[in-house]
Amino acid sequence: MSQSKLPMVDIILPYKEHFSDGNAGAVSTIAYSLGSYHAPKPTQAVTIFGTAIENPKKNVSFIGLSPKSFFWQSRNYAFAKAYLRYLHDANHTPDIIEVHGRPQVAMIIAKAMPDSQVTLYLHNDPRDMRGAKTVAEREMLANKLDGIISISSYIESCFYDGLKNKGQYKAKSFVNYSGAQRLIKKPANKAKQIFMAGRMVPEKGFLEACLGALPVLLDNPDWKICIAGGKNFTTDILSDYEVRLRDALAPLGDRAVFLGHRPLSDIREHQQQSEICIVPSLWQEPAGLTVIEALAAGSALITTNRGGIPELATGRALILDHTEISDFQGAIARLISSDTDRHALQKKAWDDYPFSVEAMCQNLEKFRLSLLA
Repeated sequence: MSQSKLPMVDIILPYKEHFSDGNAGAVSTIAYSLGSYHAPKPTQAVTIFGTAIENPKKNVSFIGLSPKSFFWQSRNYAFAKAYLRYLHDANHTPDIIEVHGRPQVAMIIAKAMPDSQVTLYLHNDPRDMRGAKTVAEREMLANKLDGIISISSYIESCFYDGLKNKGQYKAKSFVNYSGAQRLIKKPANKAKQIFMAGRMVPEKGFLEACLGALPVLLDNPDWKICIAGGKNFTTDILSDYEVRLRDALAPLGDRAVFLGHRPLSDIREHQQQSEICIVPSLWQEPAGLTVIEALAAGSALITTNRGGIPELATGRALILDHTEISDFQGAIARLISSDTDRHALQKKAWDDYPFSVEAMCQNLEKFRLSLLA
């Protein structure tokens, strides 16, 4: 089958996503994997649409759009209209239009493109999103769209929360766990280091984890802690929360390292080098990519029983039901003091890793093809 005859899939990013190596968030990272994956026998031709930027990610078909927004419009609404203008001007009718993370955009496009299969790819709780907050809105999405893709069963349950006769939507509902490629062929030699990465906001639980780690690290001077991330993917002015984190770990001196915002390649390298990774989410985490990355690195993972995390981490990590400072302290102390427990978790993470990029892409390709059957 020639490339030109393959079903055409357009992936639509949220307006705010910056599809670049330096500033890609989780949605852009996953979309890049979906767009750059090359199967031994290609079944689809994928193009990614996002906000126009100077240096987008390479080795993928990407088209940048520059929407014109007005004060009475949301930027995502304007972005949807810019995409539809592109389709009209290019005389382009994709077989599938996969809208990531924006229910409102999916509905606008679905109404305008009746000859395409329009799906919504959910990375977060839709009950917090414009166009999906109410049961009536989600019921309309379920009825009008051709597919609802969720990154965890937890997120899928959020979408169908309150809807009657949920079984009628089974054929168009699909859970696709995110994937992270292993960058090493065998477990790396690891340093006595705790590593955390993510957005520096209270619901991520960094402060509780840091305060729990402090007394343990003071008693174990051969260990250090390393933290990467910022509030808004930037290394500029620190937020009050970031200042609190730094103050909390000040007694450790240079054994507490704050990297600020770093590209994903740097994050992955630190995960591989660290004996212990922590994903300390306090909120109902959809299904954190940092959980998958830590497992891919073969690190001993400490995380929490929140949202979709247990779907990824059960049997592969130390999962905390409670998230008080004392809970983090106890878990960290256990893994630092016991080589046996720490190495056992590292082995589990390495030996039982089903979250490859290939699995994510191949599973999604099968679902897409089922919509076209």
